[in-house]
Amino acid sequence: MINNSNSTPINKTAALVIGKGFHYEPNKKVQTIESNNPLPTRPLNSSELHSKDFTDCTGLRVGRLTVVGVYSLGSGWVCKCDCGVQCVRRQRSILNKNNTQDRCEECRHLAFLKKDEKYRRTGKNVDINDY
Repeated sequence: MINNSNSTPINKTAALVIGKGFHYEPNKKVQTIESNNPLPTRPLNSSELHSKDFTDCTGLRVGRLTVVGVYSLGSGWVCKCDCGVQCVRRQRSILNKNNTQDRCEECRHLAFLKKDEKYRRTGKNVDINDY
């Protein structure tokens, strides 16, 4: 694969094999509030605890997310993904029984890339929950 006279690869495949690789940076726009640093939370107040429409979601696990507390800078709940990223989710999405694959946007993007790669290599369409 390598031309011994000048140590350069003879084609693109050979260049990829002997090269140092490449860094993948997704060009996906994240529409939710996400941070590697802890997001601010606030304690629950008594009016929320006594409201019939309010459910304390602290400690619940949804997909790869664990609910940490109530978001103090807006509405929603702060959740921590298994990868360490904290994000904000609405109470409706946390309590949705069909929401079994919730995760941060980066983990979701990587899971879809893995799913597409598996389909490309084997032709098998695998459920996203397997990643």
